[in-house]
Amino acid sequence: MKYIFLLTLVGIMCFSCQKQDFIDTGKANGVTGVSILEYMKTDSYNWDTTRLVIERAGLTELFDGNDPDHEQIVFLGPTNLSILRWMLDMDYMKVSDIPVEECKSMILKHVIDGRFLKDDIPKGVKYPKEGGEDFDTLGDNKLWLYTFTLPYGGIPDAGPTFLYVGSYNLVDGTINVVVDIASHDIQCTNGVVHSLHYNYTFGDI
Repeated sequence: MKYIFLLTLVGIMCFSCQKQDFIDTGKANGVTGVSILEYMKTDSYNWDTTRLVIERAGLTELFDGNDPDHEQIVFLGPTNLSILRWMLDMDYMKVSDIPVEECKSMILKHVIDGRFLKDDIPKGVKYPKEGGEDFDTLGDNKLWLYTFTLPYGGIPDAGPTFLYVGSYNLVDGTINVVVDIASHDIQCTNGVVHSLHYNYTFGDI
């Protein structure tokens, strides 16, 4: 019974996803004119819990554009549903229950120094793995990003292009998981947000 609120919220968000033919996790291909943190404040449905975890981690300056060591960042953003699902798995009832260092470590695994858009990422293939580009995160893990273009009307590479992120196993160099980017190229003054699909669970990369 003590988890009824989180379960209800996750259930509502899952049902909302199933009712739509697309997943709106942000303003794709949009220029926001504000910092990443300020952008999140404008979309509480997708980013409220994410923002609270960032603030608890002590990473406000990084996401507000006031970190001189990282003036531009790319955030592969886990949305509210991804974090709430993880909190249920970990028996955390509220963000303040999560240890500060755990918040920091997990958020930084989704942050890459610099700035890039979907069109900057090379094409790749998941199986067998080829192409794409490797990136080191501020959380000391390594990610593999690649784009893939579908055919259209029988013409190769004439359809829509999608962006994916894979997480490396640092022991054997294999790819642990590949996650869809639901909304890409959300451009902020201090970086770019590529928001992860609702089916992603926080911590899987």
